[in-house]
Amino acid sequence: MDWLRQALNAVLAASMPITTYFAFSRGHTVEKSLLSSTNDPPIVPAGYAFSIWGLIYAASFAYAIYQALPTQSHNDLLRRIGFATAAAFFLTSLWLVLARLNLIWLTVVCIFAILASLGVAFLRLTHHPEPLTFADKWLIEMPVSIFIGWITVAVFANTAAALQNSGWSSAALGETGWSVLLLLLAGILAVFITLASRGNLWYVLTVLWALIAIVAANLSSQRTSSVALLAGALALVVISAMLWSRMPGSRAEHRAAHMKQRMID
Repeated sequence: MDWLRQALNAVLAASMPITTYFAFSRGHTVEKSLLSSTNDPPIVPAGYAFSIWGLIYAASFAYAIYQALPTQSHNDLLRRIGFATAAAFFLTSLWLVLARLNLIWLTVVCIFAILASLGVAFLRLTHHPEPLTFADKWLIEMPVSIFIGWITVAVFANTAAALQNSGWSSAALGETGWSVLLLLLAGILAVFITLASRGNLWYVLTVLWALIAIVAANLSSQRTSSVALLAGALALVVISAMLWSRMPGSRAEHRAAHMKQRMID
């Protein structure tokens, strides 16, 4: 199945920017598809933060080329994560189509599926029993890490947009209440993944990029100071989780070592 895994990743990684071009050219944007008003939900990062998709696409394509090389066909790590990454690439293109068609709640289902696929790949990657080569770190670890880092926050921003689009954001908790709740869930998930990955730096930096952009979005428009403060606090918590998980002798390190030994056995 190596040839199939390699072919799927190569084709599906290339399909993401191609789908973006055809779905959102001619002035149509993702924001117009997902939001029913001109105001983003408070949990949505500032516009500049979405430029990270350029890096995600480029890194994913570099990963796809690397894993397609004949010398990598029997790479055990790529065998363990290859079908999960291919699924994430396919689901990302599907998400773009669903967003273009304004099928808002289906985009929520799809982006959670992207998170699940990347989660499988990321945890298998960060707990691989063999040390990573220099090429593996830059062409496998980095692409997967930044992708899931962005999706960790994007999945809740997408949900907030769906709530706003359907009018639910004004019910019960109100827009600010929903934003705080979803942001807390994003922070909890980010801390969990940070600890599980033993403080993966690429992942943490990407989550911080998103959280700081949420702070910027709320401060620049003077919309929701509570969301800005919470996003800033969560950024500090994620940094603390990374530092703690990297400390020699920490419980996270012992747990990771135990898991690694089980995988070797």
